[in-house]
Amino acid sequence: MLEPAHYSAFETLRDGRPVEIRALRPDDRADLVAAVARSSAVSLYRRFFAVRRDIAGSITLIAGQIAFTTLCSPLIRAAIGLLFAVPAAIAGYHAALGLAHIGISAEGWRQVMAVMGAIAVAATAWARMVLSAPCPTPDKALPPA
Repeated sequence: MLEPAHYSAFETLRDGRPVEIRALRPDDRADLVAAVARSSAVSLYRRFFAVRRDIAGSITLIAGQIAFTTLCSPLIRAAIGLLFAVPAAIAGYHAALGLAHIGISAEGWRQVMAVMGAIAVAATAWARMVLSAPCPTPDKALPPA
């Protein structure tokens, strides 16, 4: 059986140019980054549902997890968790509301579904932050003999 990483097929475009269809390889990174940089905001939004040309989200997540791990104060940990859960709740609300507009005709039930989506996404973001970086606890010493 052919593995997807080794798949390769050659096709001809309508204008006669040949093109190879294959999996991405590590040496394609520079070309892929250049192609994304040349793309318009509309093109990026249609492909990825967002206009992002950087890795700010990943850096923010890593910084938050490091802060969450190193700072053991419950109040600070709660504040860091909320910094991730609140934007996730807003995004979950709007995503669920958009889906509710497709299948629910009553506005009240659309709002109920949107709030449920916000709660589910916020809880997931909270759990990911809390469970991914537990607070280190000192080892319990043996009682004196």
